[in-house]
Amino acid sequence: MPCLLLDQLDLPVAKKPPVAEKLIDVTLQVQLGPLSGKKIRVPARHSVKVGRSSQSDIAFANDAYISRIHFSLDWDDTGCWINDLNSRHGTSVNGKKVRKSLLRDGDTIRVGLTVLVVRLHAHDSATAIGDEEGTSAIQKCSQSGQAAA
Repeated sequence: MPCLLLDQLDLPVAKKPPVAEKLIDVTLQVQLGPLSGKKIRVPARHSVKVGRSSQSDIAFANDAYISRIHFSLDWDDTGCWINDLNSRHGTSVNGKKVRKSLLRDGDTIRVGLTVLVVRLHAHDSATAIGDEEGTSAIQKCSQSGQAAA
């Protein structure tokens, strides 16, 4: 009797139920600096540029020591990365000057006079995260520290 390989058999294959994809949102809590107390949520897989200029996705216009476009948050399969974009005064994560670093929950970012605490929020793709009180989605901040319309 000839031997049949499993892939030659025409058997029904049990389909696995779809698995919800895990997504991670980032919240930047401004701990110190001109916008102290503000929280800015960056949705999962959204790359953003952060700086002083209105051309940034997130603008800290009142901190003169932040470069016009200071750093970016970018994503890959391992998570969210901070990338210094050749800023004049550099970017520090947990007290260490970095060019590129994988962000973890609780990390502290220092740019200019501003200190940001990173909060990561995991959820599946089928679940929308409700906005935390006092947290706004990606926004541009005006000179007065208010969200620009």
